[in-house]
Amino acid sequence: MTDRGGRSWAWGVTGTYLIFAALTLTMVAIAFTQRTDLVTEDYYQREIDHQQHIERLARTQALPADVAWGFSHEQGHLVLRFPPHHFSDGPQGRVQLYRPDNAALDRDFAISLDASGRQRIAIDELTPGKWYVRIEWHADGEQYYSERELMIGA
Repeated sequence: MTDRGGRSWAWGVTGTYLIFAALTLTMVAIAFTQRTDLVTEDYYQREIDHQQHIERLARTQALPADVAWGFSHEQGHLVLRFPPHHFSDGPQGRVQLYRPDNAALDRDFAISLDASGRQRIAIDELTPGKWYVRIEWHADGEQYYSERELMIGA
């Protein structure tokens, strides 16, 4: 008398193991054939640039007084005021008005301060909506960056 149930069980274990091994080898083969390119060709340079941006933000936050700005509805101007110890040397840089939903509306201005350390930017022609004011400047050999949101009403 032979026990057929015992052999069926052995064949089942062997078959399950073979299927598992075949699936594992298939997954390994698929993994080795996948491309693992970086997102951009200059990934490492962009990482260095990002680190420098983080350092600029940290320097800006460490200032005793950050770049202050205000928006005057009556006069249609964005007024920027730099910390007193920065404008005595005449900071160099740019102010960007960035529109997230339409790059064609973006505006760039060179920093040009008056005697009181302020810059007035006429913005009457700007489309109502959400804007970002990005200010990049350097003074005394250090670089700084400030960004704030600006809502222009209809």
